[in-house]
Amino acid sequence: MFLESNSLAIEVNKESETIGELLLEVGATELHSRATTALKNFLDAENAKSRLQFCREPERVQPLMNSYYSKHNDGPINYRKFSMVGDNETGLLQGFYLLKISFNDFSIRPVIIGYENRKMLIDWESFIGYSEMSLDEFVDNKLKEPTMFRLHAKIDDYFNFQFNDKDHRCLYLRNPKDTEAVYGYINRGSSADDHLSEIIESGKSINFIIVNLQYPDQLGGKNQVIINEIIASGWLLSNK
Repeated sequence: MFLESNSLAIEVNKESETIGELLLEVGATELHSRATTALKNFLDAENAKSRLQFCREPERVQPLMNSYYSKHNDGPINYRKFSMVGDNETGLLQGFYLLKISFNDFSIRPVIIGYENRKMLIDWESFIGYSEMSLDEFVDNKLKEPTMFRLHAKIDDYFNFQFNDKDHRCLYLRNPKDTEAVYGYINRGSSADDHLSEIIESGKSINFIIVNLQYPDQLGGKNQVIINEIIASGWLLSNK
């Protein structure tokens, strides 16, 4: 009996290693409170250096943050309120915690929070919509090397120059932060075409999407680019 009781005590006192285990340990209300506290600390951070401690994978993300905040304000981020327990699109999702935040301009943004090393940490890349550069820079420079972007997408039917409906599929791609938008073309039958079909057929949205873009060797319109690869539906890279 002593051995059985001792084994049970060890199991009960074992610290949770996944967010699902943490939910079972503390309950939905407490889990939401911890997620909210983590997000408040992230938003209230005085600068990028202090914000980094509240981010997922800090060692990998640090150089990305340094590059981003060399062009953007890294001070505290103002907000209005967070979603509550039981609200739509709030709670556990595929091993992460999802909640929504509304800002002073009444815009709403989903926030993905991971659980790493027994800490609730913000996925900074999806929060700010990290891309390797802005669409404005990409269009100005007409880069022909694959470049990663987090963008909003929707199916479109604009075909011109060397791009036609028979050989290509078209997506309209934009980011509200940029003045530019682009039409991205996928070669029918390519791996990117197959991936797009898988996303759509599975019922997932392409409203948020991660893609590699490049300009073709033979330039068409100013805003006509090739979708070299569809990396993910959504702005989270969960397999990093």
